[in-house]
Amino acid sequence: TDLLALFENSFSDATISLSQLTGREMTIQKRSDLELISGETLINRIGEKMDETCFGSLIKTNADIHSNIVFVVDEKDGLGLYDIICGNAEGTSTQADQDVIKAMGEINNILSSSFINHVANYSKKEIHPSVPQSKYDMLGAIMEGVILQDEMNDKKILCADTIISEKGKEGFHTRMFIMTEKQELEKLVS
Repeated sequence: TDLLALFENSFSDATISLSQLTGREMTIQKRSDLELISGETLINRIGEKMDETCFGSLIKTNADIHSNIVFVVDEKDGLGLYDIICGNAEGTSTQADQDVIKAMGEINNILSSSFINHVANYSKKEIHPSVPQSKYDMLGAIMEGVILQDEMNDKKILCADTIISEKGKEGFHTRMFIMTEKQELEKLVS
């Protein structure tokens, strides 16, 4: 429950940052989708979604907590978020050109950074994030790249899903994965 509260509050902070960026009232539809699984289980579970194109942002943290944080928004929802930021009519953007990819990288970075700042403040731990690496690729390529590169197959991954929406409109599905050793996760709520 402490971990769930931490995630919900962190996502709320990230949504406030997104509201400030867009000048529009963004809200979060809190969900209890939070689970701790192995890297191998995660890859098996997202098997049917491996070919879905996503916008992703990877931040590595060090100091008191060592982890990889991957924030993912699927292509359709990313295009919708881009239209909100640009003040476009809903459905204007239909493909991810370089402007969209760059803007979604910034959105993911803002959401990830806000999330990390909240975790650091809540846990009273020193957390140093790396420069975010933004990607536009298939979900499988994004996730396998991190899991295999950092040998996360047998380590724990905390998965959180949430829906962010503009007030009174349909929401955007976002996913966050914190990939780390179990003892690192325990530091968050200790």
